[in-house]
This record gives sequence, structure tokens and C-alpha cells, in this order.
Amino acid sequence: MISALDWIIKNKEWLFSGILVPISLGAWGWLKSKQQNRPQAVGYDSLGPFNFPLPHEILKEEIAAQTQDLPELAISVLMLDNHENASHRDLRILYSGEFEYSAQLEFRRRDVKVRYKIDCQNKEILIDEIPPRETISVVFFNPDAGFSIDYVLIGDTEITTPMRKLAAAKRDPKLYWYGKIANYVMVISVVAMLYTGYAVWKQNQDQRVISSISGNLEGCTPTVIYESDEHQSDLNRRFLKLNYPFDRLVLSLNKVSSLQELDAKKTVIFCEPSK
Repeated sequence: MISALDWIIKNKEWLFSGILVPISLGAWGWLKSKQQNRPQAVGYDSLGPFNFPLPHEILKEEIAAQTQDLPELAISVLMLDNHENASHRDLRILYSGEFEYSAQLEFRRRDVKVRYKIDCQNKEILIDEIPPRETISVVFFNPDAGFSIDYVLIGDTEITTPMRKLAAAKRDPKLYWYGKIANYVMVISVVAMLYTGYAVWKQNQDQRVISSISGNLEGCTPTVIYESDEHQSDLNRRFLKLNYPFDRLVLSLNKVSSLQELDAKKTVIFCEPSK
């Protein structure tokens, strides 16, 4: 703590100069904008359909006797999540296709009934309200092949992909971060592979250039400088640091007689004393 205070006192002129103020204001504005533009953590996820055989006990004896295979019940589930600190009203689920029986809606945490209405004619389910930090499960029985969830709306506003991603991260943080880490590892692996491939290609390219020269390279480490005419200052600095006979050797390897001629070459074979 004392060392931090000492640092602030020693650097007070820089800290309160006109350089830090716009940087601080810009960072504060960026963070404020990110917070204000953060999407709402309201989303949904679809599961299924899953097929479940019905047990004999819930079937009539004559039905069980008439069929060799037990009838199956297919179930699709829509999980609607609200991870915000406020309720959302007038939610609408728009679907395509058909399903048997009535859809079943339940809260995950609350032990009360969900207030909703199923409009089969317009193929939508209207939910009055989803409370804060609550999930509503919507179960569809025996959906047909054309069944799908088209949109989930809050009023007239669609739940967007960024909202769904944020809700998924809130729903299962570990799974979300595992996916993020896996993506980062994949990107890093691809970059590492590209870098390794480039390094191998460059090494082979350098080796072909070096093997094409004739001369005694004993005591020096040869390297190839590409586009050397665009980096004359760096080439001159390295050349002027060389002592005899390595400076003459570099000129000889590149078949020139002076540093000015060396500067004009596009590819230069450089030779520095071996350490």
C-alpha cells in the first residue's frame, strides 16, 4: 500500500496530465456503453424429440394384445429461461407443424401453475409472465416431422441469438466456458500449425538459397534476408558491425564489391561470426 502511494506521489504530474484524462474517460465510456448495450439474459433452448415406449400397465389389455410393439410417446421440450432480475410479460411462442394432446407448461422452481393460452389456429402459445430467475418448460407430445419452434417473442420483440447465448452462459456457466476454452484452443492450435508450417517452409527456402552459393562458410552462420532493399538501414547497421574478414565474405557471397551495391539487392545472404 505504501509503495503504491509513493508511486502515485512520484508520478502525480503524469497521472493528472492531459494524457491520462482522455484515456480514463474513454475507458469509462467504453465500459458504460458495453454495460448499457448488454443483451438481456432471456433465451430458450429446444430438446428432442425423444421417443419413450409406454409400459403395459398403462395400456388396455386388448390394445396390448393387438400390437407386438408397445406404442411410443415422442416428446419435444422447449426450455424458456429468464436470468434477469425483472419479470417479463406477454411471451409468445410461434411454432410450425402439429403435435398431439395439449402442450404442458411448468415452472422449474415455483409450485404454481403457469398462466398461458394455446392458440392452435394461429399456432402460438401465449404466456402471461415469466418471473425473475425462473425457467418455464414447455413439453410437446408426439410432434410431427414438420414441427419446429419458429420464434419466441417478448411482446413484439424477438429473442435474439446474443440473448440466447447470454442465457445459455447463465444456465450452465461451466459448459459455456468449456466451449469458449475449446474454441480458443482450436484457434491457437491452427495458428501454431500455420506458424510451424511457415517456419519449415522458410527454413527450406533459406537452405536452398544458401546451398546455391560457393565459398568457405567455416566460422560463420549464414542467414537469408529477403526484401533487403526495403530495410537498408537495418542491413547497413548489421553490415557495419562486422569485422574483417566477415564483411568481405558477405560481399563475396552476394557477388558485389561495396555496401552500396549490397543495398540494391533484393535478397541478401548474410554471414555473421559463429558464437
